[in-house]
Amino acid sequence: MNEPSAYRFEKRETLSLVASTLVLAAAFSFLLSCSYLIETALVANCAPGFDWGMFFGTAFPVSLVLVLGAFVLHELAHKFAAQYYGLWAEFRASTWGLLLALAASGTFGIVVASPGAVVIMGPADDREAGIISVLGPIVNIALAVIALPLWLATDQPAAFDVGLPRIGNVFQLALLVNVVLAAFNMLPIKPLDGSKVVRWSVSAFVVVWLAIATLFARTVGFI
Repeated sequence: MNEPSAYRFEKRETLSLVASTLVLAAAFSFLLSCSYLIETALVANCAPGFDWGMFFGTAFPVSLVLVLGAFVLHELAHKFAAQYYGLWAEFRASTWGLLLALAASGTFGIVVASPGAVVIMGPADDREAGIISVLGPIVNIALAVIALPLWLATDQPAAFDVGLPRIGNVFQLALLVNVVLAAFNMLPIKPLDGSKVVRWSVSAFVVVWLAIATLFARTVGFI
């Protein structure tokens, strides 16, 4: 089997990234437009049903731009870090992950952010694997930190609000998207990033989770 070069994007990898970005944007859009089948307590003032006008007119375009940055940069951090250590790396979409993301968000308004992952081939010790894994969530944390003062500068309500008519909500959505992606990927469950990070360094694992928890609390208005 001919392996693609580690220093360029193959057609399969590009298609996987595009498909995963679209699905993840749709997943966030179901939540943000209150478009899902079964009522949950995740977002206030939502009733079961589909608001396609809000979904396609506002939520999806905004989610697409934000996910394009949050998700793609997360995966590229893994890919380029692996290449730095001399490993072969390529992003692969997961069919089941894509279906689960759409099903969970369209049914319950729950975002399952695992549409695929960077496949890495080659010898890597626990330290290298941990560093490669933690860089993805760190990218999301950095983007959330950038979005936080921009949101606060707009003088918008402290708690998350459904719908995106104000610029402040866009910045708060950037916070939400990045915090959710970082948190989900840092769960200490194989094959998620957190399982490799905690095996490499418990202290690094704890520090990253403290940052995620602080940003999440600020996003939803707890602090």
